[in-house]
Amino acid sequence: MEQAAHSENAPGSSQPAAAGSVAADKAVDAALAEFNALRAEIIANMNMQFAIVGLGLTAIGIILGVVAREGAERQLLLGIPPLATAIVLLRIAASVRIGAIGDYIRVELWPYIQDKVGSLPSWEVDVERRRRSQHPITVIALNGPAVGLFSLTSLIALLFAGTAQPWLLAAGWACFAIMVAIPLILYGRGRFKGLPRGVS
Repeated sequence: MEQAAHSENAPGSSQPAAAGSVAADKAVDAALAEFNALRAEIIANMNMQFAIVGLGLTAIGIILGVVAREGAERQLLLGIPPLATAIVLLRIAASVRIGAIGDYIRVELWPYIQDKVGSLPSWEVDVERRRRSQHPITVIALNGPAVGLFSLTSLIALLFAGTAQPWLLAAGWACFAIMVAIPLILYGRGRFKGLPRGVS
């Protein structure tokens, strides 16, 4: 009788465990779906960065081509600093978004998945480890070409713009200062991660 009662209770006792396993699987599936969505957002931001830089270089090339024509006003060069500043700020904004997504994956999402399924390698963790071990000069050399290129182009434009109204020159130099200062400030505060980072 005891064996019969035990056999009758056994199926019922396994139901909570099965329900818990199903719930855990659903939680992992939801976390992986979120990971895939975040990965797609990172790729979209990277593509946007490339597109922004490409459009900026094209627009600056058009301005330089117009100015190079005989008789063209060199004051048109003063359009380069605000354009370059907008490009740099948009690119940095995308980098900050990518960094924030990467931090969330590394600190919150991936540990949660590991807790459910066991230890897994993480690209985000590896990138962060290598970033922290890099010398500051190396970080600047890897992450600064776009900012440096647009800053240098703006500086040359300001120097060769010729005689212009004082407020135009002041606005151009203000744009140049913003373009140089903001990346340095954000990098110093640890918010600007530089190159778009991969995903785990």
